[in-house]
Amino acid sequence: MAYIIETPNAFEPLNTIKHRLDFPITIREWVRSQYPLSGEFPVPTVCIVNGKPVKREGWDQEIRERDIVNFVAVPGATWIIVALIVILIAITIVMVLNRPRTPGEQPASDPVFSVKGQQNEIRLGEPIEVNYGRNRIYPSMASRPYYEYRGNDQFQFNLFCLGQGEYDIQAIQIGDTPIANFSEVQYEVIPPGGTVTLLPVAVYTALEAGGQVLFGSNQAEYVDPGWVGPFPTNPSGTTAFSIQVDVVLMKGLYRMTKSGKPDTWIVQFAVQARLIDDLGTPLGDWFDLTGEPYIEIEGATTTPQRRTFIEDVDPGRYEVRLRRVNYAGNNVNAPPVSNVADELTWEALRSYIEGEQNFGNVTLLATIVKATNNLNANTQQRFNVICTRKLPIRESGGTWSEPVATRSIVWA
Repeated sequence: MAYIIETPNAFEPLNTIKHRLDFPITIREWVRSQYPLSGEFPVPTVCIVNGKPVKREGWDQEIRERDIVNFVAVPGATWIIVALIVILIAITIVMVLNRPRTPGEQPASDPVFSVKGQQNEIRLGEPIEVNYGRNRIYPSMASRPYYEYRGNDQFQFNLFCLGQGEYDIQAIQIGDTPIANFSEVQYEVIPPGGTVTLLPVAVYTALEAGGQVLFGSNQAEYVDPGWVGPFPTNPSGTTAFSIQVDVVLMKGLYRMTKSGKPDTWIVQFAVQARLIDDLGTPLGDWFDLTGEPYIEIEGATTTPQRRTFIEDVDPGRYEVRLRRVNYAGNNVNAPPVSNVADELTWEALRSYIEGEQNFGNVTLLATIVKATNNLNANTQQRFNVICTRKLPIRESGGTWSEPVATRSIVWA
């Protein structure tokens, strides 16, 4: 919807005639529709579209949705009239844009720097926060978190950005609890210009890989030759030097005996990779990523099993595929039996990418979190820091000091 606002007298900017426009029409066509005899305003009139004046030769432009068109009568225009027109434009635009919201209208998004969310959020591509004084900050994520399994434990890797500049940190907390109380959390504070050493920061997670079940050749869902993928490990124009593959057995891994006890069972699957170019064209043959024709997982448990397999590779761009090697739920080529649990799922594909660390003049917080009963999904998003911004201050001799912690607004 567009708005057309007529002001018959520039000295009375609030005395306006408002029109709503729900269909496409040019400025000239609209004027002619209002003044069909002359096709023109009866007095000299200025046209302003979205705050910018439009001469009459430009009146053939179409009034678009959400445009605000002002027609202001200016007989005998002087500099006073021009000044009034500027004030009028500001008033009318504010009146229109801040009109009461109609029922059912979608509410506006929160401001970029709102304090509504007492949790860490992903704000990639948005402005970097600037903090002054002493604050409790729930830092935004400088990159998307990623996960890795070590044994059967899950670890979350986070990189937070406290904001621009340097800070004097008084406390790092999860919720209201000091981070030192959580033995399953490792952390590192990185000052401006520093290097993150706790964890890799250039990590890419392939969106295509995840949730694919690796069926055995004895299952109806199996499609010969059984490969799932391939999926690229890293985007075009990047170079990976390490590849990670996550697999899970969410129902556990076992064969239930007649006595009701889980017995040992084995699942075998192959992981292959090959080099590709930026267009996805193969540059070499398939090879076993781990150096072995297949990987074997053994278990006798109803507990879900999760594994990450990490292999360094020659720098390049790769694609990876997986395939189950042994039968599913059976020792022979027959349908799976009910007393065996060995459903294998490809959960994720990641790569470490080469590149220099250059985050600019910001302070970062890196964390590695082990998933335990002590930390749930909510607390893992409530990392916060109590800190004071460091700024140069003017000393008595007229020189500027090195950045020091200050709460004074004078140095902001």
